[in-house]
Amino acid sequence: MAHNRALLVGLGITHVVNCAGVTAASAFPEAFEYITLFVDDAPGADLLCHLPRVVAALDECRASGPRPLPRRKTLCENRGRDS
Repeated sequence: MAHNRALLVGLGITHVVNCAGVTAASAFPEAFEYITLFVDDAPGADLLCHLPRVVAALDECRASGPRPLPRRKTLCENRGRDS
């Protein structure tokens, strides 16, 4: 889904948090505002250290007008890794 520009536009998405910056470049940097995190795809990866940056980006998004994606529509792409 994260690589389907038409779907993202159709859902009204304006901002994307890319948590896979280590392995995946942001697909459409000219079309969406990206926050790219460089997190290892591992069970012990520290996600909490990135929380302040993501919250600040969401606050900025809200202040600028676009609405962040509701949790129920969050898009996640697992690149074939077994969990």
